[in-house]
Amino acid sequence: MNTYNQSNLEVREELIKQALENLPISSIAIFSSGVIISTAFWDISNPRDVLVWFSLLTALLIFRNAEAFSYLKNSSKKSLDKAEKRFKSYTLLTAVIMSGEFIFLFPTQEPLYQAFLFMVIAGLTAGAVMSLGAYRSLTILYIMILLLPFTYTLFIQDKTIYTLISALMIIFFILLIVFLKKYNNNLISVVTSKFVLMQTQKELLHSQNRFHSIFKQAPIGVFTYNKDLIIEESNQAFAELIQAPLEELINLDMKTLPDARIKPTLEIVINGNNGFYEGPYRTKISDKLIWINMQTVPLYDISNNFQSGLGIVKDITKRVKADERIHHQAFYDSLTGLANRMTLYERLEQQIARLDRHQRFGGVLFMDIDNFKNINDSLGHQVGDELLKAFATRFSNIIRTEDTLSRLGGDEFVILLSDIGTDEVSATKASNEVAVKLHKLLTQPLQLTTNSLTITISIGVKLISSSKETINDILKDADIAMYKAKQSGRNNTRFFEQKMSDMLTSELTLERELHEALKEEQFELYFQPIVETKTGKITSCEALIRWNHPNKGVVFPDNFIPHAQKSDLIIEIGDWVIKDACLKYKTLQESIKTIAINISPKQFQKENFVNNVMRILQAHDVRPSAFKLELTESVAIDNLPATIDKMNELKSFGFTFAMDDFGTGYSSLSYLKNLPFDFLKIDRSFIQNISTHAGDANLVKTLVSISKQFKLEVIAEGVETKEHMEFLKHIDCEYVQGYFISKPLPLKKFQELL
Repeated sequence: MNTYNQSNLEVREELIKQALENLPISSIAIFSSGVIISTAFWDISNPRDVLVWFSLLTALLIFRNAEAFSYLKNSSKKSLDKAEKRFKSYTLLTAVIMSGEFIFLFPTQEPLYQAFLFMVIAGLTAGAVMSLGAYRSLTILYIMILLLPFTYTLFIQDKTIYTLISALMIIFFILLIVFLKKYNNNLISVVTSKFVLMQTQKELLHSQNRFHSIFKQAPIGVFTYNKDLIIEESNQAFAELIQAPLEELINLDMKTLPDARIKPTLEIVINGNNGFYEGPYRTKISDKLIWINMQTVPLYDISNNFQSGLGIVKDITKRVKADERIHHQAFYDSLTGLANRMTLYERLEQQIARLDRHQRFGGVLFMDIDNFKNINDSLGHQVGDELLKAFATRFSNIIRTEDTLSRLGGDEFVILLSDIGTDEVSATKASNEVAVKLHKLLTQPLQLTTNSLTITISIGVKLISSSKETINDILKDADIAMYKAKQSGRNNTRFFEQKMSDMLTSELTLERELHEALKEEQFELYFQPIVETKTGKITSCEALIRWNHPNKGVVFPDNFIPHAQKSDLIIEIGDWVIKDACLKYKTLQESIKTIAINISPKQFQKENFVNNVMRILQAHDVRPSAFKLELTESVAIDNLPATIDKMNELKSFGFTFAMDDFGTGYSSLSYLKNLPFDFLKIDRSFIQNISTHAGDANLVKTLVSISKQFKLEVIAEGVETKEHMEFLKHIDCEYVQGYFISKPLPLKKFQELL
């Protein structure tokens, strides 16, 4: 059953509007009925009563129509609830006036007039169903007021014919109610459907406008086309995407486009399928290659027949370019454009498998630019980067297509040689020929923007023949060989040998154990006495480090200090020596004046060396004059003025300095003149043969004499015999040190010696 929601204002407004618009017609019908009834009953009834009734009815009808006209004219300003209430009230009042007059005029002795009234009442009630059908309850009441009183009047006449007519009127009433129900439902359904249709049309129009707006303003290209692939509509974004005027796109036959790659994607929708294309596309007018993402879908009419195709196109050129950049950054070096470490690993993995499968040999050339750090430091990183690019360009031009030139980082480059022989001899020869060619290629200067540089490289070569070796092992071995090439004087090539790896492994093990030694406090200071030749008394000593290795026992410094000097380990060890010497001096200060400590060049050249030493001494409450700092001549090589300033600063605190191993280094007298040393230590290599070799004796005598000219006291190392002692005392050497007096001793034994 069709119903409507009474709270739906639009439906209620439409119903009252229809009712009020139908009111003039129904009023004319009622007025006409009133005129006919008044005329018919004028002679058989009291004319005055008929006139009053007719006047009252006419006035009510005029009032109702005037009110209806007022509401229809200004419905937006009128109250809907009030209008409905007044309409229903006046309608029922009209029914009461009509029904009352019918009872009042009922002629009991005039059957013809009775039949006339019956016809009028039947006509009015039937008309009410049509004019008031929107309000079912109101219509039922209206009919009941008109029909039932008259029916009752007939029924009480106590005649069979009247009883039958009454029954007939009851049946007529029931039929009217049944018809009213259907008519009301249909009317409400029509009105409701009208508004649903209006709302649907409004929403459809809004949807169309919104679609059209989206279609035109969409940031991606959108177009429609017919089954002949002719464009029907297009938005501005699509025109801009393919760089064509919008007006030229309409009615464009896409079958004529020179780039046919998108044609299958356009045609597939005609058969009801969705299409997709992602790839390059060359535009028709600008002839520009772009990358697009195109999706096509079929559009259907109301009968579900194909109407047109919808194309949605996005320009993905930026994304593709970005992906290419990301890929390039991931697999290629950003500075030189060469393959990077990841690409080298990938190709090396493929090469290993291929060589192993075909029983062939390949090779890896690990290259490092000699003294590149000096170029960076002296000329700047910009020149260094330009040099790397020029280097990469020159080498790229000479390698084979099947080979790979890559940059691992910094100034390290690797060439992967593929398939260079069937045996180790031929592969070695081929690799060496490439290495020679590379060295020769660099004899010509590299032309930079503001510089022309001639460089050399060190090359390490590792042959590849078996998949049993990992990529890391291959590169590690080639790196070791390159390192050996540098140790051999640079600008040469070395092939990997297993003993190289063993040596490196030994060095790495030593470094690890030295770290553990610092952490586990495995180092110990030994003390070798220094004797004054005039008195024969021990006045000072030299602190010498020993390593109490958990497996090897006591390890002498010659076996680990050279390695520590290659890294910052020497600084950590040097700091430990100073700290431990402070602790030991507390025990020895009553017996000796000073303790000599060896300071490495790397430790001394640290910017914070002075502050660090003073901090350690203050922490242990030891005065600087308790220490004699022994430096070798090499400490002054890099920056003589800075060395002098630092020594003078330390001397101002009370430290004294001794030049250690004099004669074994540069032995420049200018160092004795300019550097503020207090002592000079003659190396043991000159002392050993002074008793048997006149040249050595004269040299030592000369060194002592020169030292006195520079007001330096002399300490002779390596004194092992009585003859050494007597000779040094004779030439007025102030101090001696060596096994003749005592070997270096642990603290307790040194205290016993004292």
